[in-house]
Amino acid sequence: MNIKRVLTLAMAIVLLGVVVVVLPTGAQTKTRSDQVLTRDTFKDLAKQVKPAVVSIKINAETLEKIEQWRRERQAHPRTPRQQRVTPPEGWDELDLPDWLKEFFKGMPNMPAPSFPFSDEELFRYPYGAGTGMIARSDGYILTNRHVLYHPLFGDKMFKEGQITVVLADGRKFTGDQVKFVAADQLTDLAVLKIDAKNLPTVKWGDSDNLEVGDWVMAVGDPLELTGSVSQGIISGTGREIEIAGYSKLLQTDAVINPGNSGGPLVNLDGEVVGVNMAIVASSERLWSGVGFAIPSSIAQRIAEDLIEHGHPVRGYIGIRMTDPDEFPALASHEGYEGKNGVGVVEVYEGYPAAKADLRPYDIIVGIDGTDVESNVQVQRLITAHRPGDKIEFKIFRDGKTQNLTVTAADWPTEEKLLALAGQKRESPIEKARELEKAQPKGRLGLTVENYPDKPDASDEEKGVVIREIRPGSLAASAQPALRVGDVILEVEKQRVRTADDFKKIVSTRLAKFDKSRKKDEATLLLRVQRGEQTRLVFLPLESQ
Repeated sequence: MNIKRVLTLAMAIVLLGVVVVVLPTGAQTKTRSDQVLTRDTFKDLAKQVKPAVVSIKINAETLEKIEQWRRERQAHPRTPRQQRVTPPEGWDELDLPDWLKEFFKGMPNMPAPSFPFSDEELFRYPYGAGTGMIARSDGYILTNRHVLYHPLFGDKMFKEGQITVVLADGRKFTGDQVKFVAADQLTDLAVLKIDAKNLPTVKWGDSDNLEVGDWVMAVGDPLELTGSVSQGIISGTGREIEIAGYSKLLQTDAVINPGNSGGPLVNLDGEVVGVNMAIVASSERLWSGVGFAIPSSIAQRIAEDLIEHGHPVRGYIGIRMTDPDEFPALASHEGYEGKNGVGVVEVYEGYPAAKADLRPYDIIVGIDGTDVESNVQVQRLITAHRPGDKIEFKIFRDGKTQNLTVTAADWPTEEKLLALAGQKRESPIEKARELEKAQPKGRLGLTVENYPDKPDASDEEKGVVIREIRPGSLAASAQPALRVGDVILEVEKQRVRTADDFKKIVSTRLAKFDKSRKKDEATLLLRVQRGEQTRLVFLPLESQ
């Protein structure tokens, strides 16, 4: 998850949680259309649901210490201050208790923050506590991925043996009794397995049959109040919010709060119609009347895939797309005059897109005859296919449109996706701190050096790292903004491996622009590596 985006979201991911309904064998039940609300309706529903709902905690003992420490900070507030810390010593530089530093440093793949932020922001989200539902009687439990993965950094918050699951009947499973099975970042779902049999399970309903105004009930562990229930209605369907990314969510006014994540939203038949995942939060991160749940039509299928295959069964082609805000600049630079489309930033080697000759800087105009309007739409059109399906792409490249056929591959495991996101680059941040004192010279206002600074670097690793950006310069006006420490990999689609390469390509481009003064030549297109992500950056060649 992109850190900057998470910190600026109006909607905070909260650990929600709801209870699932389990109907006793042979029970005579009414259908929803037959039911009339009585004083016992939700009381009876809660009795049905609770047996299949569980509490989940990560590093439970340390989390209790975190909560105590947080309360002490709130009781004795100090002057807010921003801290800039960078790996590998980042956690040591934070003003935190030693035991808390060790807690973070002990998390697998957990990076120290490499941007300014305060203690308050760091502990804005609940850590590793949520709800789950028993999906199969042999111990498979469905929950939200963000219950197990850090909501800011996106990495696992646990090692094997550090997850605790507590059933509604009080039985506790911990250590090697709890196994992590699989997770899906796209839908924010994950599956655990506990060492148990003959457990009560949830009953799935069909979220596609829901209508605005239908009654629902949520059950879970809000604020660690185990087994809480709340009732409400479906306030909306098909909601698209930024933190969901992929799923069209259900909206409800049933009260859900931090701790409810991963629990079910059930209809009056006791059927799970949604998995609670997010709320529109107040400044205190508490319920403000709007909550969201992943529809059961998606959640049930993903749960079954994670259990049976270890990953979702859906199409994958291996590309990364431009951020929506960057697309207009790419379209202008490439001379594309269409209103809609999606740019390609990265094509992963060995995957279907690369095999079909889809390239960085291509603009996807259509898929399977459907015009493309957004990144999410592209994702949905691709993942609607099964592995082995042929997907027809219409793209814009070098001033003209052309068609490509891409054969979908299997969706990668979570580990493979993370590996693709951070391919083979060391962080330049430490080196970037050693800034030169001299102001950068030249028309762009940019100082670069060869990267990485080691004699045995491979060609794939090489680029130029930004050492300084002159305030008020053309480089300072780049969109999206350049930063000291960014590694430039390409300039105008040409590979850059040395500072001399960079200088030659830039000089040629400037000379061409000075001669033509064409609008589509008024920017310099850069492909830049920042941390684990590459992005397209557009640097103006004249003052705006």
